[in-house]
Amino acid sequence: MDNNSKNIINYSNTFNYTFSLRPLLKYWEKQIETNKVFALSYDYISEKLKNAPELLESITDPSVIEKNYELIKELLNICMPPAIQDYEFYAAVYPDEHKSFYETRAFKRLGLFENRMDSKCFNENCCLTPDGSIVAIYAIILRMFYGLNINYEYPIIYTLLDEKTKLERHYRIRIFSWFIELKNKGNLKEITEEEKKTIFDHLDDPKVLTEIIPPNNFELDGFLIYNAVDITDQETLSSLKFDLIQKESLISINRFEHLQHKLRILLKKPEIMLGLIAFPSEKKDMKNSLKMGSSIILQDSFVQHEIIRECRIYEDVLKQNESSIQFTTEEIIRKSLEYITK
Repeated sequence: MDNNSKNIINYSNTFNYTFSLRPLLKYWEKQIETNKVFALSYDYISEKLKNAPELLESITDPSVIEKNYELIKELLNICMPPAIQDYEFYAAVYPDEHKSFYETRAFKRLGLFENRMDSKCFNENCCLTPDGSIVAIYAIILRMFYGLNINYEYPIIYTLLDEKTKLERHYRIRIFSWFIELKNKGNLKEITEEEKKTIFDHLDDPKVLTEIIPPNNFELDGFLIYNAVDITDQETLSSLKFDLIQKESLISINRFEHLQHKLRILLKKPEIMLGLIAFPSEKKDMKNSLKMGSSIILQDSFVQHEIIRECRIYEDVLKQNESSIQFTTEEIIRKSLEYITK
């Protein structure tokens, strides 16, 4: 699938959605039974809620959020306390559209909603696509109402450029239904064993799911929580390992530059240059070695450089014209990182 062809839209015409704070208020009421600190806080909040009865009902007018923003913020402190504002990535999101009504300062820096959920920033087939959204909801329905042990969470990877380094950062977006209540409207349709088998065989096919279980029989009430986790290092290392298996990565100039770019992302060093020395035969003779990329090891000026006295990794190779393994790969990476980050 062409990445530019993805549509990240809401599917409010498939399921019935209602935006409300009711599940959050119920959670508060449950917590105050055993937690005195929450009980004191909720006493204070309850007094304010008396002047904002519209927050106890379904919310359809955006002005209700604007008018009561500070009170809503206090209600959300139970899951997004002030201490995490600058460090943890959380957002409260409408159930029927990918739009937030509250974000921590850290999440806001990601610009996920400001760029209107640009599909080019996401991986393919994630839960934010129409098909992914439907399948994710059906997994909840099948688990809650039919007792089927189904969990669906296709990784959502969001990519953006770091403001300082101008290099890519990768975040995994997790969607939590902590404050969503799923209700069945009317009689629950029974499904046969054959239909169950069909569901398991076509769990990623919304057309099959909607034919077996009509979506308009269900209503979602509440809101979603989005959480972002920085996985740049894991994503980059995984990609590097895959690239290094391919011989073209070291032969092709474009692929080699791609490797260099990924190392820059991993080390957060946008100006770092990658260089390697290749030996054309099993006899690792420096006289016949080939320079790849921006390697400085074969340059005469480097042999005289003071870095040689500080970093002895190259000493035998350069001064004695013979290859030598002085450190394991892990030790070389660790020592290189220590030197680069000084």
